Amino acid sequence: MGSSPEISAKVIHAIVRMVMVPFVRLLLRYGVAHSDFSAITRRLYVEVAERDFQLTERNQSVARVAVLTGLTRREVKRILDEPDPDAIPIEFNRAGRVVEAWMRDRTFWGDNGQPAALSITSKSRSSFHALVKKYGGDIPARAVMDELISRGAIRKEGETVLMTSTGYVPAGDSEEMLTVTFRSVGHLISTIDHNDQNGSDQPRLQLTVEYDNVSSEGADSFRILSREKSKEMLVYLDRFLATQDRDINPAITGDGQVRTGLGIFFFQDDNDNTRDSQK
Repeated sequence: MGSSPEISAKVIHAIVRMVMVPFVRLLLRYGVAHSDFSAITRRLYVEVAERDFQLTERNQSVARVAVLTGLTRREVKRILDEPDPDAIPIEFNRAGRVVEAWMRDRTFWGDNGQPAALSITSKSRSSFHALVKKYGGDIPARAVMDELISRGAIRKEGETVLMTSTGYVPAGDSEEMLTVTFRSVGHLISTIDHNDQNGSDQPRLQLTVEYDNVSSEGADSFRILSREKSKEMLVYLDRFLATQDRDINPAITGDGQVRTGLGIFFFQDDNDNTRDSQK
């Protein structure tokens, strides 16, 4: 692992507060008590210290994990010996996978290079039935169609269905929505961690554009423009990555199995207290 420079406790506290205030707000909204959050982070401290902070050519010890985390050796041993009861695999909605595949698999595109209107009565290799069978597992095509229509991702016209958006959005109050959203947060922090460890050696893309004295009207205009342009770029990049994915193109050769991608998000802070006072 690379070494990072020492930073003051004051800066650490400021960074943690900056990251955690919106996260704690969300946790409180969903009824997560401090004791629950503390138990989760205590286990994570032990797991990460044990896995990622080993000394070269030495097995990680309970004593070293205790030193790194500030927990007692007894607590560290208890956590290492007991499986995490809340560690469950994350499964994403198969309807969402179907929409993503529709955007990526040329079998289901029209002559204009866009997702085509798909027949819901035919079972040809370019029909909606074939799309669901290929990417939706054992879920019936009708159930997937009903879900996507209810989410506004597709619409039915006669005996065909057409895509109406560039992605499937889970219900706003669902566990899946939170999972999808915070997966992006994890990717961002992983990129920050990588760049902190590696410095200028193979940095990962991490760019931001920000101004702090924009009118509400200007922010609204930027929100609309950024959404439009970001969608254009992400669709372009999505289609390139689709050509590199072995699930879609099994003939692709090469080593390893890497998850890679690019995330874009819009932010806006309407709290005047966050700005420096101007006199």
